[in-house]
Amino acid sequence: FEVSAPVSQDVVRTVVAENWGLAVGKCIKASQNHTFLATDEENGNAFIVRVTPDPENTRWQQFTDELFLINYLAGLGLKVATPVETKTEKNNFLIRAADLTLSVFHFVRGKSLPYVEMRWMTDKAVVIATGRWLGQFHNLSKKFRRDNPDVAERMREWNTLHDGVMKDIQVHESDVATVNNDEKWGVLHGDLNPSNWFYCEEEDSLYVFDWDQCQQGWFMMDIAQCCHAPVSLEKHGMAVTGTPVPEADSEQYITWIKEGYESEAGEGSLDCEELHRMLKYREEFYYLFAIRAQNETVPPDMKPFIDYIYSLVQKERQHTKS
Repeated sequence: FEVSAPVSQDVVRTVVAENWGLAVGKCIKASQNHTFLATDEENGNAFIVRVTPDPENTRWQQFTDELFLINYLAGLGLKVATPVETKTEKNNFLIRAADLTLSVFHFVRGKSLPYVEMRWMTDKAVVIATGRWLGQFHNLSKKFRRDNPDVAERMREWNTLHDGVMKDIQVHESDVATVNNDEKWGVLHGDLNPSNWFYCEEEDSLYVFDWDQCQQGWFMMDIAQCCHAPVSLEKHGMAVTGTPVPEADSEQYITWIKEGYESEAGEGSLDCEELHRMLKYREEFYYLFAIRAQNETVPPDMKPFIDYIYSLVQKERQHTKS
């Protein structure tokens, strides 16, 4: 488990004030990255500050490439949370200070849709908008790879994330054959879930943020990341409690995602057979992650979830044996 080191809020306040001219407020999330709210006191505009403890400075190139990708996509019209240039250096979006790497992002339009309210899954317009955003992004991702091959090739591959827990997943021969196919494989967001986007009612569109899981992989992996939650809720109920979720209809969700995606990426661009293989890889990832976590120190807030996933692994294995 990658456990984040403590972060000095005084250091964060000083660095952000000196380099971006913003006042840092409360920490709203502390995990591998620490996320703070910040404000421009002259006009009241809100911003997000991402702080990553990185004593060995191993992630500088990764973050540089990530922010380059985001700016490229935004420049072509994709709705994303863009990084804020520092006031101290033109075209600079990252600061290194006291073993920390800091970046600041503009707040996006729209609002979050709480996971437990399930609108992200049951509202046809929202789901189609999710598919549409993915179709737009994947079109631009292909262009990004053509325009910036060196940057795209530096991006981590899907099975190297999370300390390589996915490296032993058995990949279907059909997918092995398309690794070099630019229509199938490219740069992904990697973590498109309702906590990483806002929905703008007026525009009927998503604004996406949190790109620190961006990676190389099959485009259907991005879609599988979205579809895994409805599939899991339908099959297992709510995580930890197992409470049934009768409104979870994975077939309907995938149909709506497909409608939105193909409106941008073209008819037939969402390969359902490939998608279901990617869903199996995603499920295998959670199982492997939970099994490994049993042998590591798990943060207290994650332990109930890990124990729940591990129990599902055991049940699946017993079912397979029987």
